[in-house]
Amino acid sequence: MKKNLATNSGFSLVELTVVVSIIGIMSGLGIVTFRQQLNNENLKATSRDAVSWLESIQNQAIQKNKICEITINKTLNTATSTDAADSIINQSDQCTDINPFTFESSISTLTTDPNSGTSCTIGTSNDALRIIFTARGTLPCGGEIQLTSEDNKKRRCINLIAPLGLIREGLRHQGSESCDYTSAH
Repeated sequence: MKKNLATNSGFSLVELTVVVSIIGIMSGLGIVTFRQQLNNENLKATSRDAVSWLESIQNQAIQKNKICEITINKTLNTATSTDAADSIINQSDQCTDINPFTFESSISTLTTDPNSGTSCTIGTSNDALRIIFTARGTLPCGGEIQLTSEDNKKRRCINLIAPLGLIREGLRHQGSESCDYTSAH
């Protein structure tokens, strides 16, 4: 006599629950990684935009044979033409049509280049930094700008090297006190 065994060709509720749980965990990890990468890319884009803007100001000084003096404000996250009251350059020698720049990431630190004079800071705190581009492209006042990501885990640096007029971009690694300018990051 033959027995007819009923065959179950579906999945049990336990099997489906395990698969859905694994997919949920993998999705959660993917979202966290994606968000971290997005923050890093936004920080890199802000840094590169700032370097591009600074290079355009330097080029403007060279092309117009003028001195372009800008102020980077840590509190406002902006870079603008220095106010006449704070300026150390004669009005007739200055660039007049500097478009302001807003940093999309927060400025965490502003420091003056050690080769610059004391006239490169504005006010008594390190909330504003004066950058001066001469008509030859050099920098009597330079410094370092450190930008931080939204999650405060990554920092990118922009170094304006006085008196050479070099503008370099770098990365500050976690746990490190200084920025790495040795390679493109």
